[in-house]
Amino acid sequence: MKPIIFLFAAFVTTTNVAAQSCYHEEVRLVGGLSPNEGRVEVCVNGVWGTVTDDGFYTSDAKVVCRQLGYPVDDPGASTTYRCCAQYGQGSGVIHLNYVGCRGTEASLLECSYRNPSSSDSHSEDVGVICPTCDPDHAIRLSNGLAPEEGTVEICFSGIWRSVCHSSWDHKDAFVVCRQLGYPATAARVFYNAYFGDHPRPNISRVLCYGNESKLLDCSYTNTTTCSPT
Repeated sequence: MKPIIFLFAAFVTTTNVAAQSCYHEEVRLVGGLSPNEGRVEVCVNGVWGTVTDDGFYTSDAKVVCRQLGYPVDDPGASTTYRCCAQYGQGSGVIHLNYVGCRGTEASLLECSYRNPSSSDSHSEDVGVICPTCDPDHAIRLSNGLAPEEGTVEICFSGIWRSVCHSSWDHKDAFVVCRQLGYPATAARVFYNAYFGDHPRPNISRVLCYGNESKLLDCSYTNTTTCSPT
């Protein structure tokens, strides 16, 4: 069972797959000074490769950043791209050339693209700079029909991440409501991913007394997966 709170939620499901060099469609940023920037690399059939800057624009950069979990759709979010291997030249395969995204796709490989030609080189490797969430507003509710309900999301390393269901109860919900400025005693908890699954969990086994001012004042365990139940 996965808990969701009415007035917020906490849950997530991911699937474990066999170990390999990378997972098809996965993207990453390499060579940046911070996690939200770097050379774009995409996994195709288990092999990492780069993307050329030919025809690469902000709409393409948004898809990369959205796929990585950065808040490209938040008000005021700015997403930029860098040409000409500004984050260093990659090595090995160049996977994509002339990427053409609308900007709404969930994955870079959902966009149109061409195969690289013999004239393409790693001197054309494209990079992006993704927007980050504001740590001063480190918690929010998403996917609800009203502002006071939805999935609990916490800002970690610039990315909105969710909370696994393990040990979640009304005391944890009270703290989320209090942190958001809602009456703590109004919290209700629902299960079975009522507001929809979130693909990026970050913490699990949250244990609050109920009187904390912030969720991260409670004890918790870091995680990257949640086992479905």
